[in-house]
Amino acid sequence: MMGGHLADFLRAAISSIAVVLFMLTLLRPRYSPRVTWTVMMVIVAVDLLTAGYCYTHAGLTQLAKLDILLFFALCLAARPLFKGSFMQWLFSILTIQNIFGTVVVLSFLGSRWLPAPAYANAALRVLLFGLILWLLIRYARPLQRQVIDQWAAYFAVALAISLGFAYYILLSDDIVVTMGEQAVPLLLLIGTGAAAYGSIYFSMKSLQKKFDIQAENQAIRADNEFLQVSAKAMAERLRAAGETDRLNRQAAHDRRHFDNTLLELLDRGQAAEAAALLRSRVPASETEGSGGRIYCENTVVNAAVAHYARLAESAGITPRFRLEIPEELAVDSLELAMVAANLLENAIRGGQEARADGRAGVLTFTCCQAGRLMLEMTNPCADGVDLDEQGLPSTNREGHGLGTKGVIAFVRKYDGELLYQIQDGLFRVRLLV
Repeated sequence: MMGGHLADFLRAAISSIAVVLFMLTLLRPRYSPRVTWTVMMVIVAVDLLTAGYCYTHAGLTQLAKLDILLFFALCLAARPLFKGSFMQWLFSILTIQNIFGTVVVLSFLGSRWLPAPAYANAALRVLLFGLILWLLIRYARPLQRQVIDQWAAYFAVALAISLGFAYYILLSDDIVVTMGEQAVPLLLLIGTGAAAYGSIYFSMKSLQKKFDIQAENQAIRADNEFLQVSAKAMAERLRAAGETDRLNRQAAHDRRHFDNTLLELLDRGQAAEAAALLRSRVPASETEGSGGRIYCENTVVNAAVAHYARLAESAGITPRFRLEIPEELAVDSLELAMVAANLLENAIRGGQEARADGRAGVLTFTCCQAGRLMLEMTNPCADGVDLDEQGLPSTNREGHGLGTKGVIAFVRKYDGELLYQIQDGLFRVRLLV
């Protein structure tokens, strides 16, 4: 008797396995693959046992009717395995049921025109299930997972198609005769379902483009807001740097008077008084730096660079700067100053960590404009400094990483290029805008 129902068992196995694959494709498992697949195999076993009983005792018509109830019962039992709300889950289950009904009808009608219809039916099921599964994985799955987030807008479509298939099955006295006599209405139902799901797919694709544009606009607004906040902070730094320069100029003015007084004492032979005067000036001389040095023509950038050059020297790091930055730039000078400040601040911190490891602290900074603005900065870095998967500096320290975000926002705004490298104990950043 098993040999007489071999084709039937083959179709049942194909359908059961296909349903499981569709569930794993359209739904999001909650537990490990081992648990999920164990339950799925139990579902396949129960479905095949039920099919075997109906093939040998009840017939195809009873199996078709029982499959509707058994399908939802088994899926409901497996509901805790998957994430999402109940209605989202139900939309996906109805979609799987509609795919199942479509393949059953098409494989039955198509096999009537082929030799060995029973086995041709099984072959057509493999082809149709495989084609739909491939389409779902390749094109529709990401969008379908958005559809289940918007189930209220599309649930009626899935339910109406599912009720259409159920109507013909539950009211049938002989499922084989029904599918032959009702071939045209069933094909119209399948065509309507395909058109409906196609409309859902293209509407979701359009919505996805809209969401992507909105997300991109939000990212741009966020970058601009970040740049504005950073620019304000940079302005405060520049004001502080300007005050320091003013004090340095005042100190230089006072130093001229000091030098004249010192020369006068030496001319008079009052060496002891001159030495005492020099000792009184030692603390002040220790605070003097390169505040008055001009690094580039751009006033704003120069103020920021001069400020961090003094910080580098105070930290025992030698700054070697070669900057050819004009006053007029294609980018905002304050934003460029902010980028330079962020990079210099990180470089000084990296140089200090490298000095703690016994490495020489030299910070090189080169920037020039030749059509586009090119910037390169190199500093020694300590062991353990690394880049993440996106090629950006990685850090787990709280409060760090904001400077890098500011640099990235600047590069995005001007559609530039940014490259970080770590090689031979040197940390290098290149920027082109």
